[in-house]
Amino acid sequence: MSESNFKSLEATLNKYIPPEELREVKRVLYGRPDDNELQFSEETISLAKDVDIELKGYVFSARKEDLRRPRIVRVAAVQNTVDIPTTAPIHVQRDALHEKISNILRVAVTAGVNIVCLQEAWTMPFAFCTREKFPWCEFAEDVENGPTTKMLKELAKQYNMVIISPILERDANHHDTIWNTAVVISNNGSYIGKHRKNHIPRVGDFNESTYYYEGDTGHPVFETQFGRIGINICYGRHHPQNWMMFGVNGAEIVFNPSATVGGLSEPLWGIEARNAAIANSFFSVAINRVGTEVFPNEFTSGNGLPAHKDFGPFYGSSYVAAPDGSRTPGLSRDKDGLLVVEMDLNLCRQIKDFWGFQMTQRLPLYAESLARAIKPDYKPQIHRHMMILVASIVLLLVVPCTNGLPLWDYLTGVDTTEESAGMDTTTMELIEQRQDDSKPLLRYDTMMPILQVILTPIGRMVWPRVEQWVSGLFGAYLDSANRAIDTISQYATENISFQTGCSGLTTVITQCESNG
Repeated sequence: MSESNFKSLEATLNKYIPPEELREVKRVLYGRPDDNELQFSEETISLAKDVDIELKGYVFSARKEDLRRPRIVRVAAVQNTVDIPTTAPIHVQRDALHEKISNILRVAVTAGVNIVCLQEAWTMPFAFCTREKFPWCEFAEDVENGPTTKMLKELAKQYNMVIISPILERDANHHDTIWNTAVVISNNGSYIGKHRKNHIPRVGDFNESTYYYEGDTGHPVFETQFGRIGINICYGRHHPQNWMMFGVNGAEIVFNPSATVGGLSEPLWGIEARNAAIANSFFSVAINRVGTEVFPNEFTSGNGLPAHKDFGPFYGSSYVAAPDGSRTPGLSRDKDGLLVVEMDLNLCRQIKDFWGFQMTQRLPLYAESLARAIKPDYKPQIHRHMMILVASIVLLLVVPCTNGLPLWDYLTGVDTTEESAGMDTTTMELIEQRQDDSKPLLRYDTMMPILQVILTPIGRMVWPRVEQWVSGLFGAYLDSANRAIDTISQYATENISFQTGCSGLTTVITQCESNG
């Protein structure tokens, strides 16, 4: 099956696996035997067809509690193509995407969505592959008062919906610096805050460091009417600590708006956000764009392949994972889509109680270890077995030296009168050479490699302890000596008469040596 015919993993499973076996396959792959599909109204289904998007919905339930009411939230992820050619004027490209997303949000509101997250840099083609600054930097805009945020503020208020809008930010207050930023807009239409991308890729066609650096906003969690949310932008999903810190700060849902291509990351896609949900006891929402984007000029990827103009295909497959390890099926790999998931946020605390991952997390242990690891003089905590030393000694004894005679024979000696009977001519010649003082068997060029084999592991094991012992015993004296040497060196450098005296002394010594 070619990549162009491979619409989604779920479609292939449903097509080729019998229903009863499929339930077991889904239980193993997705953590539950049934998809628990969410039912939509006829209005929503009809509108999705009019807009020409794939519409999927699923439900995550939680155990009914006596003291807490269910905290039911509907969350949506949007994946979409960039339809307008990248050669079109910037405002034409942006306006077309504004219109497309506005139509998709109309579907979302009829589906009862409370929080929606768009894909990474959704207002533009993912032009960072080109390494060209122009015209792509023109897409950057202010996070609070730019045209995209203004449009979404109105829609957020109209739809009573929290909207996460990942854009290219232009920071006019700090020298017009550009950032990869997610803007969070409240359901009342106000600006809540922003998060800047923490980890920037330098792999394949992803040349993003040409445009912006790593973010400086930390790991903010935004308290909304519908729950506490965090945004782990794209490449940050490869860093478990990035996910973890959103959890440490109290996130219940962490969105991962992305732009990633099949030839690079698809085997990792279904694993990383799901692992994050498990490890941190929150819901994770993985979002990826779809389609192939073509640019005017050729660019290279630093991987030896020919220069090309296309970037993609972006493989979509957006999905949601729950803290219990289960996940939804993904959207298709090649079509605009809206994924709506109804979740009970009570599941987050229930999973914390059940697995105890946060209780057993031991953050102080890792904080201390990492504090040591980031220091320049850090040495990895590696314990080497004494067998290395034993093997080195055995190697020294049995490895032939010079012309092939083992060192063991050289050290122990061989009685040629008693043992020569069974020896061949070559061995007898070697023994005779060894007994001849004018032909030493142990040479520098043969012994040094063997000594290195022995002394290197010994030095690695012993030297740190010797260094620590010497420093503790003579540390004060060594410091004084070093200061004295530094003082003399400085004086010798700055004082001409001192240099002249030393030069004269050297001349006298040289003359004495020449005179015997």
